[in-house]
Amino acid sequence: MSAGRHAWSDKVAYERHSDRACWYCGLIKRTRHEAIGPREFHWVEWWRSGERIESVATPPCPGAPVIDGGVSQT
Repeated sequence: MSAGRHAWSDKVAYERHSDRACWYCGLIKRTRHEAIGPREFHWVEWWRSGERIESVATPPCPGAPVIDGGVSQT
């Protein structure tokens, strides 16, 4: 099966970052927010199973789970 699209949960906001999780593969998309003096910096980190994934783009998702008959359950 080829890689599919992530299905993101609702955002959970914290003081300096926000998280969204993929319903299919558990990947965490963490958007960081930091201010240094008058400048604000924003970047995205990817986490899976407690380990940070080094990636410039969104890591692939294995896709929606397949049930009998080859139909994706979404």
